[in-house]
Amino acid sequence: MRKLTITLLLALVFASLNINSANAFASKNKLNDITQNEIINFILENADDNDFLINNVRTINTKSKKFMKLDNFNKLALNNHLTLEESELDTKTRRFNIIYKYHDETNDLNNYNIKLSGVYNPSVDVPVLNVSKNRGSIIKESDITYIKLEKRRVRNNITTDIQDIVGKELTRSIRENTSISTRYLQKPQIVKKNDLITVLYQTKTIEIKTLGKAMESGGIEDVIKIKNLKSGSIIQAIITKKGNAIVNFKDFLINEDTTEDGIASMNKFRKVAG
Repeated sequence: MRKLTITLLLALVFASLNINSANAFASKNKLNDITQNEIINFILENADDNDFLINNVRTINTKSKKFMKLDNFNKLALNNHLTLEESELDTKTRRFNIIYKYHDETNDLNNYNIKLSGVYNPSVDVPVLNVSKNRGSIIKESDITYIKLEKRRVRNNITTDIQDIVGKELTRSIRENTSISTRYLQKPQIVKKNDLITVLYQTKTIEIKTLGKAMESGGIEDVIKIKNLKSGSIIQAIITKKGNAIVNFKDFLINEDTTEDGIASMNKFRKVAG
C-alpha cells in the first residue's frame, strides 16, 4: 500500500461516498459541483483507472468499534469537526482507508477516530432502454440512455455499443434501465413464417419468378427456407425486401450439391420453379 496525503477539503469530499459513480453522481446527500469534481480528481490522480464506481463504503468509530451511519459522518464533516489523520490506497486491490479524527471542542477526552473505507472498481457506460419495450419492438436511438456498471459485472453478451442496438428488433420484452443482451436482438423480421414470397432467379440474360411460402422468419440479407407452391420443393433464398427473395443458386436445393456451371444451375431453378 502507498500512503497519500490529502487536504481537509478532501475529507469533506469523502464524507459522501455513498455515491454510485465517479463520473455520474447519484447521491442521497448530493454535493455541490466543486466537491464532486474534487473527488473525481482525487481518484484520477491516485488510481490507475479513469472510469470507476465506488462501492462498499463504511465508517467505523474506532473507539467504540461500531459502525457509523454515513449521514452522521457527513454532518460531522460538514460542520468541520473532522481532520484528516491518515490515508492509504492500494491500487492492486482498489481498496482505500482514511482515518479522520473527531474533535470535541468542550472535552478532549471525547475525541475519537473514524475509519472510512471502501472499494473503487473500473466501470463502463452501458446503453439501456429509457422506456420498457415489448417483444417485436424496433429500437430507436431516442429509446437509449446510459448507466454505469462495473466492468466485472458486464457479461460478454451484454452490448456496450449503441450501434449494435439501434434499428434492431427485440426477441423478448425488456424493462427500462436493464442491460441488453445480444441474444435478445435481431434484424427486423420483415418476412414472417408462412408469408407468401416472390422468389427471383436473375442473370444478365434471364429472369424467372415463382411464388413460395416462407418456412421461417428473417430479415434483410438473411437466407431462409422457402417452399415452392407449385412443385412443393424446398429452396434457399436471400431476403432482399419485404415479400421478395432472390435465390442463392450455388446452395440451391437443401442437402443437394450443385455445379458451378451456370447452365446447370439455371436448369435446376427451372425445375424447382415448375
